Amino acid sequence: MLVTIHQDLKTFKQLQAIMQTVSPGEIEDATGIFDLSAVWGERTKKLKNDLKNTTNEIEISAIKSRIETMLPNGIAGMFSVRMLYSMELNGSVLFDDPNGYLPGKPVGVGTKDAWTLELWCGAWDADAQSGYMVGYLGIPLSLSDEKNDGRVKTNNTGSHFKYLSDMINNPLKLRQ
Repeated sequence: MLVTIHQDLKTFKQLQAIMQTVSPGEIEDATGIFDLSAVWGERTKKLKNDLKNTTNEIEISAIKSRIETMLPNGIAGMFSVRMLYSMELNGSVLFDDPNGYLPGKPVGVGTKDAWTLELWCGAWDADAQSGYMVGYLGIPLSLSDEKNDGRVKTNNTGSHFKYLSDMINNPLKLRQ
């Protein structure tokens, strides 16, 4: 059994956070919340009022559990932590870009030249069971046929990573 666990850890190592940083400013920019304990304080007051107004045993248990989660025991401090991830995606790909959003065709698809997925997760609210995530997918692209006088040219894949959000929000900008 130890061998299986070891192999699984090795296989899924890239799914572990590569770094954790305390970034309350970035979390506030993303969520509008700088101090989760203040939000939890308000939420706890409302839950205590709800507790007074119910006789349902299941609701009472659920409300008490939520209040206990939000006690000032330090868990709210994890709200401002960003967990950074970087992983390579490889395997077979079906390429379909009928609207021409990408400025070229993906190259090096497969185990040889993986696509890079980088993201961070943070703003974890254990009571609301919610968090925040932002990231990008790096796709190595060849220049389009039109820009290469009809020739397909594979370029240095490291220089062709594009922000997916930029491609979606302003595809014409990337074609200029």
